[in-house]
Amino acid sequence: MPIVARARRAEACVPQRLLVADDVDGLREWLDARPEGDDELLARRAARSGKAPLHLAAWRGSLDVVKCVLERGGAIDQISTGRHNYGKTAVFYATTRCRDDVVLYLLQRGAKVKIVNNKGQSVRSLALSHCERATIEAIEEAERRETTWWNFRASHSDGLKYGDLDERFFPDEVANEPARGVSTRESRRGNFSRLNKGVSWDNPDGIDRSLERKAAAKQKREKDAETAWEEFGTLLRDQRLSKDVESDAMVELVAKILRAETAIAVSGEKPDVSSRAAETLAGVADDDGNLSILRALRRRVELRVGF
Repeated sequence: MPIVARARRAEACVPQRLLVADDVDGLREWLDARPEGDDELLARRAARSGKAPLHLAAWRGSLDVVKCVLERGGAIDQISTGRHNYGKTAVFYATTRCRDDVVLYLLQRGAKVKIVNNKGQSVRSLALSHCERATIEAIEEAERRETTWWNFRASHSDGLKYGDLDERFFPDEVANEPARGVSTRESRRGNFSRLNKGVSWDNPDGIDRSLERKAAAKQKREKDAETAWEEFGTLLRDQRLSKDVESDAMVELVAKILRAETAIAVSGEKPDVSSRAAETLAGVADDDGNLSILRALRRRVELRVGF
């Protein structure tokens, strides 16, 4: 069964800078200086980021750093648990960086290779475009010795499309979409974006949210118009139905109403303020006499906004 890190409390973990460099002495010194013990320190890194120290070392660290992490208890087949890298082990990270020496060393140490990560890639399918022929043959030999596959595309797929799929598991995708088969350095540039239109870090599902944004903007404009009319009614009450619609406050408020109504009007049409004006003015009238005054105000307001 794959090894999965469990979350722990936020405490010191192995610094990434020591894992992705060629400073094995610095790594040993840091580990020796901590009282917790190697197992605890290595586990914290995986629990915090989803990537174990061995993953980072295999990805960017020197071969000596990889050996050190293994010597200190790093699990060679521990999987990463991020949304877009679930199921990758150290040998995956070394393969994607074209690090033949690290891949071969991990194979010598017994790294499992019959794994399909949650993107649909296997160690071999990635190696076909990232590694030397001798490394590919070593991976194929390791596959023949193993019996069981771990398929994380089946259990933890992120729902996105990728290249370098293992065609043994996804023959139709590879056959029908060439960009999903064996890649080259050139074809990998921009391939993810071409396969996953609209996907970004802010929108990992690639959902078109333009309609949602338009609806929210319309709702805000309508709320602004409603608020402006409420303020207009309040101002009329405060002025005790004064006929002076030329005051600075009234002019400013009428301009605000015009902007709000224009924003929600159908494109190319004039905003309809007549019904809103009638409703608001009638709402502040307390008798027929006041209503007559407000009708006059309504006409002057409509003239003021140009309708």
